[in-house]
Amino acid sequence: MRRKSEVIGLLGFTVSGFFFIASAIQNGDILALAGSGLWVLSCLVWIGALMGGD
Repeated sequence: MRRKSEVIGLLGFTVSGFFFIASAIQNGDILALAGSGLWVLSCLVWIGALMGGD
């Protein structure tokens, strides 16, 4: 149950990152775009690690 809760929370963070990416593109903010892209990538890696299990 805990792992499922963590994945759901990380999916929320990932979706939030996509909104920040959209905002950065709309405003032409390259630094925010890079940071948001890194955020989303990190969340996806973390989700992958959780789903892979040990």
